[in-house]
Amino acid sequence: MAGTLRALLQVIGKFGPIVRIFNLNMESPMPDPFDSDYVNLTSPAVSHYAVIPSDGVDLPVRPRALFVNVAGTAALQDKDGVVISYDVAAGAVLSIRPVRVMATGTTAQLVAWY
Repeated sequence: MAGTLRALLQVIGKFGPIVRIFNLNMESPMPDPFDSDYVNLTSPAVSHYAVIPSDGVDLPVRPRALFVNVAGTAALQDKDGVVISYDVAAGAVLSIRPVRVMATGTTAQLVAWY
């Protein structure tokens, strides 16, 4: 498909400069000069997922932080099984690494960063 798109853009000559400006090379992945850097808790997150609160199931990946998409309350369980509820504002970043986000008591919508 990328070859077809490129051929189409080349046929329509006026779009040639746009291809060069935006580097529309869909055949190779975006270069990542930091790909080989060591990832630790102080480096930026490399992936994320929407949190689905559950009273019986741990998070699929233990995050390095949680981002609050929608304000509310977040009931977070740590590695020792302790659950504490936090009132959280939209846009906040919680620098905690919970094992589970409890369905009971959680009204906030969260995104896990890892």
